[in-house]
Amino acid sequence: MSCSSILRNTQRQRDLVGLSLCLTLYKLCNGRQFESMEGSTFVNFLNLRAPLPIIVRKKEKTRVCYLIHKVADHLREVCLANEWKEQMLGICNIGIGFYKSHYLDAESSDAKMNKLFCKELKEAILAAKYYDD
Repeated sequence: MSCSSILRNTQRQRDLVGLSLCLTLYKLCNGRQFESMEGSTFVNFLNLRAPLPIIVRKKEKTRVCYLIHKVADHLREVCLANEWKEQMLGICNIGIGFYKSHYLDAESSDAKMNKLFCKELKEAILAAKYYDD
């Protein structure tokens, strides 16, 4: 069975990204990294069930790459992280080459907005872990 078919079967059965993490990321990213959307749409987006195209806001592509990179480490099925990243990049209309060149830019940047985003993302992930435990 290929990774793609395993991922499709897994996402039908359960969420890859837990609800607590989805909600903390929604508060962080909705209207900032992505065009505004309903919470349920965001949850479906992170779990690869988004019904509509997701629009990455202007000048947010590198932060979205960083977000995808960090969230992949916290999937419920970590073995599916690479396939999940590829599908997320496709949904966000970000090429794999761009991702590989820029996914750590936000973390290594001295820009105030990047530092703030990285800090808030770390806090969101920690908050979600607190609620899941």
